[in-house]
Amino acid sequence: MKKSVIFLQQKQRIKLIPLSISSRDEIEIRVKKIFVNVMDITTYFLK
Repeated sequence: MKKSVIFLQQKQRIKLIPLSISSRDEIEIRVKKIFVNVMDITTYFLK
């Protein structure tokens, strides 16, 4: 039981490390683009 928990924690760390280093800016840019697109769509429909 303990072994599986430790393994899961290690997997999560492996996922988090590269995200924090390199892909973070890319993700922020993508989120901003999506947000802008959603805003454009909503304003388009409100007109």
